[in-house]
Amino acid sequence: MKINLGCWRSIMKWYVNVDCIPGPWVDQVFDLDIYPRPLATDQIDEYFCDNILEHLDYDKTIREIHRTLKKWWLVIIKVPYFSNPWAFFADHKCFFNYDSYNKFCNNIWSTTDMQEPLFEMAHRKITFLYEYKKWLIKYLLCIFYALPKLFYMINPRLYIWLLSYFFPASEIHWKLKKI
Repeated sequence: MKINLGCWRSIMKWYVNVDCIPGPWVDQVFDLDIYPRPLATDQIDEYFCDNILEHLDYDKTIREIHRTLKKWWLVIIKVPYFSNPWAFFADHKCFFNYDSYNKFCNNIWSTTDMQEPLFEMAHRKITFLYEYKKWLIKYLLCIFYALPKLFYMINPRLYIWLLSYFFPASEIHWKLKKI
């Protein structure tokens, strides 16, 4: 079973679309802020979390995803990047940066000690606004973001330290594999 967590109106075929608000597009309705969730341990093949985790308790949610996810399966996470003005909505409980999930991963160095790492980092990427726009706007934004994208491609930390506030990124994406 694959879960589209916090789907709202972004339904996905072949996924169980879960949200806390009922609607004709939602397959399962339950409060996402209550832990543990009504899902069995080690039964989920994949989670897709598109702009929902910033609304939930960061630590409890990732541990609940780990509890319910099958071993070696993925959680795909998309959240607003911390320098994105949209990251500052009042209902957001936390901000995310390039290193937000390091403490949960065994293959990434972290400043915090995890006695039991929960995941392996399979992929992470900062995305920029022009990657979502169409046509002429895309090309103008592509030119505008050429320098920060170059810094990001050379070393993500160069972009973070030097340019992230002047050229805000749009989102950050992760793929974490349960170990």
